[in-house]
Amino acid sequence: WQVMAATDYKQLKIDFVSGHNGTSLFEIALVTYIPVAGLLLRTIFVMFIPFLHTYLTEFIIVVVPVILSCTLLSDHLSLLYTILLGSTLVLVLLVGLLKFIQGEICLDYISLEHTVWSFARLSVSRPFPFATNSRCSVTLISVVAILAVDFVVFPRRFAKCESYGSGLMDTGVGLFIIAQGGVSPEARSALGKVEWEWNLLRNLLGTVPLLVLGVIRFATTSGLDYHTPLTEYGYHWNFFFTLWVVRVAVSLLEPVIVYLPMSVAYLLPSLLLIGGYQFALSQLGLSEYLLHGYKHTDRRVSLFDANREGILSSIGFTALYMASVQLGKYMFKSRFLIKSWIPVQLKLGSLAGALWTLTVLSHTFIEPISRRMANLTYYLWMLALSITALVLFFVVDLISLLVSYYLNIPLPTGVYNDPTRKTIYQRETAQSNNLTKICCIVSGIHENHLAFFLIANLLTGLVNLTVDTLSASVLVSMIILLFYMFVLCFIFVLAKQRGIRTKFW
Repeated sequence: WQVMAATDYKQLKIDFVSGHNGTSLFEIALVTYIPVAGLLLRTIFVMFIPFLHTYLTEFIIVVVPVILSCTLLSDHLSLLYTILLGSTLVLVLLVGLLKFIQGEICLDYISLEHTVWSFARLSVSRPFPFATNSRCSVTLISVVAILAVDFVVFPRRFAKCESYGSGLMDTGVGLFIIAQGGVSPEARSALGKVEWEWNLLRNLLGTVPLLVLGVIRFATTSGLDYHTPLTEYGYHWNFFFTLWVVRVAVSLLEPVIVYLPMSVAYLLPSLLLIGGYQFALSQLGLSEYLLHGYKHTDRRVSLFDANREGILSSIGFTALYMASVQLGKYMFKSRFLIKSWIPVQLKLGSLAGALWTLTVLSHTFIEPISRRMANLTYYLWMLALSITALVLFFVVDLISLLVSYYLNIPLPTGVYNDPTRKTIYQRETAQSNNLTKICCIVSGIHENHLAFFLIANLLTGLVNLTVDTLSASVLVSMIILLFYMFVLCFIFVLAKQRGIRTKFW
């Protein structure tokens, strides 16, 4: 009876997270960009009230809104944005008014115009952190969702879609791969025609931990009889196997890539790969095979057939990774003036707009979005979502620096030091680069990106094995989610402080 009860409960959990059709692209974008508003408030808050900057305040400002957006306030996202952005505006206005009363700033047109032009010519000693913020925010949302989805407080429309559709959790793997590709060794360096053999060997050896993690993940989920929807990746496949295949595939393509112009070295193979894959999906019956198996039997009669979703979707994810590498190459070009970054962001904004348009057209006329297949529409959607996030996080950096510059308040991050304008940063001390003066949660995730996701998976499994998530009340669910995220983030903040850094990629 106990075995039957455990089997029934496992099936209930699978049914609870399966068979959903998603929600609108707009709603998913609203949830995805909640960290933009949170990090803007965090930066302004720390700038104006540095003595209250602790791990707890950062957790409340940055992480708690993400949890609320996926749970209690999922139907009231406008309220959440109003609270975050409104608090930011109130802080800026109050401090600006105080400075104006004290005669430290002027509000006449000439002063403002001079400030804007001198600000545009300001040089930066280090890259803007918008790419790091974007990358880590994606992971933050993902680790909240992988546990929250097992509780009733998580809206079912945010869960992964069965075949076609757009759910919040459908963005996780795509945005994670883009985040990894954008900061990968391929994105950061130019590959020479003589060097690719050594790089191939190094990359293949470097991906072995991903393969090992995939095997461990399969062994543990099978051994513990953990609930895993079969239509997500297949029977044996999992997220880590997909990451491994993507890295190996890109490494094997490098002998061809090195002979292409640097400006399209990864973009051209990416477009050819996703185009050919979509042709096979639409015209050669590959979509039907992915959804229903051989001859619509819905059976899994071979190792390949048992894992057809994971294996074939790796083609789309490989194309997505290569596109993000090309994006990363563009982003990593040296730029030392603020005004030199403005055209870059305008181009990225225009590209994002074009990608959103293409996503809608592809969804309507070619094939609906499918994370299960990682098809062309999903590819376009992930790029649009990711590039938009980059632009928005750059706006956060720009607003923060402009407020700091105009109000003569040093940014406590130490990122924008400019030796030619020491008067602006005269209040900075040697502690400016101390961990407590930067966004410690983002920094902790950044230093151990994949490890953060791995530990989140382990904690999620632990919660599911010890708690009846389906019967948990809203209050209990929220307490568990808050405690889970508090502990998870604290582990990696502590790891950052201790100088611990892991690399699986």
